[in-house]
Amino acid sequence: MIINHKSNAEIIKIKIIEAFEKLPLFLNSKKLIKVRTAVESKIIDRIRFESRNKIIEKTNKTTRFIILKKFNSIDLTYTLLFGSILSVLTVQIPIILSIKFIFYVLSLSGFNRNLAFTL
Repeated sequence: MIINHKSNAEIIKIKIIEAFEKLPLFLNSKKLIKVRTAVESKIIDRIRFESRNKIIEKTNKTTRFIILKKFNSIDLTYTLLFGSILSVLTVQIPIILSIKFIFYVLSLSGFNRNLAFTL
């Protein structure tokens, strides 16, 4: 049994190169080589993206990463950005508003008004 240490991306890259080498020589031009490298890079990027999705699905089961599971076209950076915005909206803004409300109530009862409205 032969153990293959190559990743999926490397195997696909080798198969693409072999397929392009089987083409007739007049078709193997510089333009075709550019197309081949573009196809290789797109496939390798897609494989990396899918493997990154699997790692995230295994390690984190939170609602932020369920979005990534449902929409595979969304990149990890956008998901993390969306998650951080979501956490700011759900956690920090209500805290700030509640602190302002407390100072407003205290200012109505005669608390230092300058301190209460500087927040």
